[in-house]
Amino acid sequence: MLTFRFQLRQGGFDLDVQGILPAQGRSVIFGPSGAGKTTLLRLMAGLERGAQARIAYGDELWEDREQGVRIPPHSRRVGLVFQHPVFLPGCTVEQALRYGWRRRPPAERRGTFAAAAERFGLSAQLQRRVVTLSGGERQRVALLRALLAAPRLLLLDEPFSGIDKELRATLLHALEALHAAEALPMIYVTHSAEEAVRFADHLLLLEAGRVRALGPADKLAADISLPLARRPDAVVAINTEFVKHDADDGVSRLAFSDGELLVTAGRPAAPGARLRVLVHARDVSLARTRPQTSSILNVLPARVVALAELPDAAVVVSLRIGNTPLLARVSRRSARELDLQPGCAVYAQVKGVALQNP
Repeated sequence: MLTFRFQLRQGGFDLDVQGILPAQGRSVIFGPSGAGKTTLLRLMAGLERGAQARIAYGDELWEDREQGVRIPPHSRRVGLVFQHPVFLPGCTVEQALRYGWRRRPPAERRGTFAAAAERFGLSAQLQRRVVTLSGGERQRVALLRALLAAPRLLLLDEPFSGIDKELRATLLHALEALHAAEALPMIYVTHSAEEAVRFADHLLLLEAGRVRALGPADKLAADISLPLARRPDAVVAINTEFVKHDADDGVSRLAFSDGELLVTAGRPAAPGARLRVLVHARDVSLARTRPQTSSILNVLPARVVALAELPDAAVVVSLRIGNTPLLARVSRRSARELDLQPGCAVYAQVKGVALQNP
């Protein structure tokens, strides 16, 4: 696990955080601009000086100001990918990548440099200068450069935020596939709620230099006491398993721990494949009795856990389908006419399901 405690004053900004993140899986630091996300990530990497700091990775103490301990960044074997990666002026893609390869311990140089470049679709660009690449290509180079050094932990600071939405989704999927294949622990910074919920196993919510909440992503995303669930784009993720695809109807059947979902988007997967789907609160409507006829494919029995009124005359409703959390966003009038109360039984009509992987 990664255990940290940081106190830092920079100008008028005050960061005071502590917490524990698992040493496996995908952790996401989420918060608005100016919350201190990048500063926290740089402190974890050892790139910020002047902080009252203590950080340990497993049994290895990286930094403790009181004890006079400070392992330099390059000795922590942490990979770093920033929103605006830095490359040596005039360097080619191959030169940038070989910088990472040379930092890799010789005993861990399994495979070949060429195979790694091929895997990331960069073989044809090796002799091009990095400055001539598109934003998406530069980020792939930065990511592979970090990975070639065989890091024990990968830190990513909004690496895809300057890229168009379609390419960003493609690169995020590639990162998810990499994690599935390598089981490399990752800490990912973003201010996008959908990106945070899609990618995270664990969430750290940061506000004004303080940790607002820290814990499993599925629980925090559906906690209506937290701002993440109150946003207009509030979303939850459901981990599912692919069952089968009906080619005639164009519908795929996905199973989760408390039921099934029917999905019309996305390509069929292999039976048993693990898939994560996103359900936005705005795409969930509620009924007190099961609709007899409806074009909505997913009508799931649920129970109301809690409600919260929002400033825009809406109500966010926390639901459970068995033990699976879900959110719905309805009007105050609908909540009143349905007489929604904690504990009451409802039917959640899921109008849209976004299939994220594979």
